[in-house]
Amino acid sequence: MLINFELVKFFVQISLMLFTAVVFGQLTRKVGMPEIVGELIAGIILGPNILRHFCPNNIYFNGITSEINLFLQFGMVLFMFVSGTKINTTFVLTKRKSIIYASLLGMLIPLILGVSIVLLLPITLNAPSGKDKLIYAFFVGIALSISALPIIIKTLTDLNISDLEIGNIIISAATIDDIAGWTMFACLINISVLDGSIYLIFISILKFITFILVLTTIGAKICSMICNFNEKYVQNKMINFSIIIFMLTLVSTIAELIGIHPLFAAFLLGVALRKDFQSKRSLIDTRIAINSFAANMFAPLYFVSIGMKVDFITNFNILLVIIVLIIAFVGKIAGASTGALLGGANWKDALIIGAGMNSRGAVEIILASAAVELNIIGQQLYVALIIMAVISSILSGPMIKKLFSCPITRFAKQQME
Repeated sequence: MLINFELVKFFVQISLMLFTAVVFGQLTRKVGMPEIVGELIAGIILGPNILRHFCPNNIYFNGITSEINLFLQFGMVLFMFVSGTKINTTFVLTKRKSIIYASLLGMLIPLILGVSIVLLLPITLNAPSGKDKLIYAFFVGIALSISALPIIIKTLTDLNISDLEIGNIIISAATIDDIAGWTMFACLINISVLDGSIYLIFISILKFITFILVLTTIGAKICSMICNFNEKYVQNKMINFSIIIFMLTLVSTIAELIGIHPLFAAFLLGVALRKDFQSKRSLIDTRIAINSFAANMFAPLYFVSIGMKVDFITNFNILLVIIVLIIAFVGKIAGASTGALLGGANWKDALIIGAGMNSRGAVEIILASAAVELNIIGQQLYVALIIMAVISSILSGPMIKKLFSCPITRFAKQQME
């Protein structure tokens, strides 16, 4: 029998990547850090920094294969869909204006700072010249302004404040940031592939808006109707799983063909179907099943693959890392805190809201990975953004905990009514 060595290589890489992800993820969790840190460390060990450096002729880990890369992209489509179904927009519409102000300024200030620093210090931030510099600048602004909803929810849950009113304000403001950030990034991708024609940009934006409207209305309605039909007449929970996979692959295909990133399309479909997946028993079970699959298998593999792809030693630029960290932390915390103050919070509550929204985590890494694959940014900025995402995720919890130890009033003391 002929041995398919490509298939052998595929299975060896997947098994070792998953094994190291679990081991290092649990080790970092034991010392109070997010599992994503351990998963990135596992990738660094298997990648060019260590394993390929000492074993350059290793046939199994001389780079991520295209097959594994596509496999992981599919997994992250599932991950982003589940993240979308967890979003709660009701609280945004019914509660304090602190949410809107915190979200708005929490995005606007780091966005302005990010764009400004690239335009003022293009050489320091490795910005390209010409039209690409503006696209690069806006991406830096978007990357520094976005929050990571899944990591924020996990952090607040671990601290037992996700059910407090202040916890809901943080989650709701981060929800707006997530949607706005991915929307801006999707628009930026469309503009980056055009030649500057106003007509083509107008058509691209029109196409983008049409896609969002159709997906969140007709597409979501069709998917919901099919799931309802199954729940009422067929009564087979596993069919819901197949329906969602079919819808996700179809939506992702259409999105890719018209120039919209599949991860954004999957996230948007999740947001559109959130009510069904938060209220109907069979769909709640389906969400749990998809989440288990995506969060415990694909997400760890994806973050290990990032560590394997990037040469952190060669592409580590200390000045760039410091600039990114300062702008990200100051911009997000100052912006969200100022917004919360304008919305009626006292200064200590406002600081807690700012610290809570500062976590970037997995969302930031996914966004940066998509940008580097599309050649919007280079490897040095990519490494700086990953380091910023990891550090912000690590420090968010301790910062909130420290602020909670101070005398606080109002939001932090109130349970949700």
